Amino acid sequence: MKRSIVLLLTTILIGSCCFLNPDKFCKRECDSNDENCDNVCVRCFCTNGVFDPDQGEEGIDCGGPCKQDCGARPPVATCNDNIQNGDEEGVDCGGSCPNDCDDDPPIATCNDNIQNGDEEGVDCGGSCPNDCDDDPPPTATCNDNIQNGDEEGVDCGGSCPNDCDDDLPPPTASCDDNIQNGDEAGIDCGGTNCRPCHCFDGIQNGDETSADCGGSCQACHCVSCQQDGDETGIDCGPSCDRKCPQNIDERKELMITNLNVVEDPIEALSTNGSFHIQTLFDRLAVASGRTAKEVMLQFLTSWEDTNLSMNGFNIAARPSIRSKVIDLWKQRDGQAGASDAAWNMNFANAPFRLLAIVNRFDLFDKAGSDVANAGEGRFVFCVVNPDGTGAQFTIIFEYKLPASNEAELIEWAERWHALATAGNFDRNYINALKAITDDFATCANLAQIRTNEVHLEAPWELREFNINCGNSTLFEVSRKLTPDDRFNNTERLRQFIENNADALNQDLVTFEEGDGFLAGKVTTPFPPRQFFWNAPGLSFDNTLARHRLSFNTCNGCHGGETQTDFTHIDPRNAGSEAQLSGFLEGICVDDPLTNIGRFFDDLRDRAVILEKFSQPSLESIREMDVSSIVRDRRNRTH
Repeated sequence: MKRSIVLLLTTILIGSCCFLNPDKFCKRECDSNDENCDNVCVRCFCTNGVFDPDQGEEGIDCGGPCKQDCGARPPVATCNDNIQNGDEEGVDCGGSCPNDCDDDPPIATCNDNIQNGDEEGVDCGGSCPNDCDDDPPPTATCNDNIQNGDEEGVDCGGSCPNDCDDDLPPPTASCDDNIQNGDEAGIDCGGTNCRPCHCFDGIQNGDETSADCGGSCQACHCVSCQQDGDETGIDCGPSCDRKCPQNIDERKELMITNLNVVEDPIEALSTNGSFHIQTLFDRLAVASGRTAKEVMLQFLTSWEDTNLSMNGFNIAARPSIRSKVIDLWKQRDGQAGASDAAWNMNFANAPFRLLAIVNRFDLFDKAGSDVANAGEGRFVFCVVNPDGTGAQFTIIFEYKLPASNEAELIEWAERWHALATAGNFDRNYINALKAITDDFATCANLAQIRTNEVHLEAPWELREFNINCGNSTLFEVSRKLTPDDRFNNTERLRQFIENNADALNQDLVTFEEGDGFLAGKVTTPFPPRQFFWNAPGLSFDNTLARHRLSFNTCNGCHGGETQTDFTHIDPRNAGSEAQLSGFLEGICVDDPLTNIGRFFDDLRDRAVILEKFSQPSLESIREMDVSSIVRDRRNRTH
């Protein structure tokens, strides 16, 4: 479907009184000259469940311009959204709420860009550590091609050693380094060399002929979800910002699922092979002198913990881990009924199957010339059912690729790219891959282990673990970039999206521990394809910000935003190769609210990035070629 708002919505917008007046919505279509139009159109703020006094409401969705009489509709107090509404006498207290306002004072979150609790301003005053009269002391970096801190110019003056009167080379806009530098008007946009910033806000503005395309933005055929114009692939090719990769073998360099590899008798099926799950646990255990059994058992029994909470949210136990995984393994070992302590765990019988080895170089952490890592390398396994079939339970080991400078970054890209010519999934290829994985699969490099499952019980649940290499202890952590489930379709989420829309559009928003927002658990109701994050009364201008927030969450990306049935790499049976999601291999997905089509082909985008860094002399790979892709994955963790 064309992404063009004009083409998509013309039949809806023309002649509709409600869309000619954006603060309304229609119960049925009517002409703007229809004298009965007001009888079938209702203002949006009159149905959003929030008291909007600035719109003239006298209560929640009643009085003033709303048709509902407040006398006939008592105000509703939510009592748990950290906002004073309904008949509350304070924030979430008094009126019909169970909490008395004389009890504990309301909670100030202090870091969610919303004034709540006893804050005297946005995230300041009251019980917050920041005084509303204070400004954070400016920091001049002096070497990042940005004017910041007390600099009087770009990297000069103030506390910098360079005087702004000295001759300095003109600043350069890089357009794809996640930093606003040179003459960029925003991060990687605007100025002389980069696309205008209005090309990335999800609405039609500036000289665009449709949302974010036409005029000074890329051609609209580049966002049409089909191969047209001068494209050489769907929405990629010559005049489009996104380029089609020219010389990357995705299934050898990026997503390795070939059975010769994942069922290799030496490296994948032997317990001392580099791709076997015992080897990965051995390497986690050896750092502290523990055994692989001890680390594995502590990992599995964490699902039995009935006292687990994260970021203020309780995480319910899933005790069937005992019967569906632990006891099954004991039976395979011929030790049914043995206690955990007495169990002689045999990893040759471990109920896990390797699905894929994955190159996530695209997640590299680079700002300007500063490099923190070269992305990730991953092993993906599934749990195996008693009958040998793959269970809906995947375990993903995600390791950082260590790099501290651009030369090491490029070296990792070149090593992955060299797999294309290392062999046809033969012993030479497997040995080359083993050399790569042995260099990153260590305890020190483990970023996290993630699990996706509905095998233990419904609904689908995602968990995340970090490790303390000092004692080889895996421990659960909050789920990144994902609010707690309770905030979906709430006023608080609407406020967050609208207050942070620009940052969300640029993928610059993160959630922090202790903010009362970041999820302790992530679940996805059935069917996952119908799940997405939304908020009542969200303005049309912020629908892209809604999508970016939802897409970057664990359950949004594994659900409705990509039309995925929760796993991007599906569990497999022995002798069958794992199947991949449309998000990875190519799919057009209509936005659940606007019906604007978005084409996803994540392996292709990863290939373009790998191609740029593994073949820096390739003339066709320019800064603009990867800027839009890099921009779209600034916050990516999946």
